Amino acid sequence: MAFECIKICQGGLTEKIGKKNRVTRKSSGQSIRVASDAIEEEISFEDVLILIKEAISDKKGEDIVFLDLSLIVDYLDVICIATGHTPTHNRAIADSVTEKLAEYGIISDSLQGYSDGSWILLDYGLIVVHIMLPHIRVFYDLEELWAEGERVDG
Repeated sequence: MAFECIKICQGGLTEKIGKKNRVTRKSSGQSIRVASDAIEEEISFEDVLILIKEAISDKKGEDIVFLDLSLIVDYLDVICIATGHTPTHNRAIADSVTEKLAEYGIISDSLQGYSDGSWILLDYGLIVVHIMLPHIRVFYDLEELWAEGERVDG
């Protein structure tokens, strides 16, 4: 499969810039992997967040929160936190996010916690998605840990 680098900028335009396997956001230099043959239309950074929210909602994920951390850390821009009720439910949500973004050629850099299912992390470079069981989410309280981050709509 061929790869090209597509820039997803906060302003909403994508730009082909060479044969690599990343989507790079200008402001942070961070990236999301993209398969070029799947990209046939422009997609904004905000649209990627909407796709994530739709994918989580499609599988009845709850309490979806997006936090903009771009002014706090330099290694990512947004985290998404969502809740599923069982490990199987969390895996279904993770599969939904993975499949929805793959339709646009967006591929995760890393998938953690899938086999256990209590806390699944999908790392897309610029965006990290956390899918957690309710008691894990309460215990680790990522919203409080990253309280400096601004809530954004997905």
